[in-house]
Amino acid sequence: MELKTEQSGYLVLGDVHAVYAPFARAVNYAVENDLTIVAVGDLVDNGVEGDMVVDAMLELIQAEQAHAIWGNHEWKVRRWLADNSYPIGWPSKITINQFHDDRQFQYAFLELCDKLHDFISFNINGKSFFVSHAGFHPSFWEGELNSEVLSTFRNGMADYSKQYEWKDQIYPLRVYDWVEYIPEGVTVFVGHDPSPMKIEPTWDQFQAKPTLIKNIKGGETIFLDCGSGKGGDLFGAVVKKDNENIEYVNFGR
Repeated sequence: MELKTEQSGYLVLGDVHAVYAPFARAVNYAVENDLTIVAVGDLVDNGVEGDMVVDAMLELIQAEQAHAIWGNHEWKVRRWLADNSYPIGWPSKITINQFHDDRQFQYAFLELCDKLHDFISFNINGKSFFVSHAGFHPSFWEGELNSEVLSTFRNGMADYSKQYEWKDQIYPLRVYDWVEYIPEGVTVFVGHDPSPMKIEPTWDQFQAKPTLIKNIKGGETIFLDCGSGKGGDLFGAVVKKDNENIEYVNFGR
């Protein structure tokens, strides 16, 4: 989806993971600075305030003040609701257990899912920006939107021959070859990984601020997830019409 805004610019928001206070601070910041919010996904799971985050995001979307991307966690919970035999991990179980006690939360979540995008793009200050949750498959830049491209939006890319256990879940090694294919003059925002570009995964250590990777073509990738909902902070990136520089804002935890 390509965005056009009459506001001053965009606040691209990292993974919230159901922690309301920093999300509310981000919303207030966007309102005060006349910015449209673009959330990279993973609004739910891990934390216990997903209902508040979802309700607030729905209001923002309905007021045309925000847009949101499918995260792998929204996708996991949505698939479980369609088929209760679908396997889920402990972060999603937190959200699903809340559905049992708060049916309205489930309805709001499903309504939010109907409004989520696979990716978002916008142009500002003569530059092109793309946002997905986890990555951009190289085929995307050739005009493909197949199942592999869609999976990369939500889950990134991984080497399944190398797997690791963390809190009774098995994770493949995440790989980042796709960052080398970002075209010249394009900046990509993603969340998903609070400790990106590591040879070996780390789950309890988070980047202190967003990481910028520039490839040999001149394409840029900005990893926004700094561990919100897992003990880290929620960050956003500000892209404004009157400022060619990207500003990072820490909304805390």
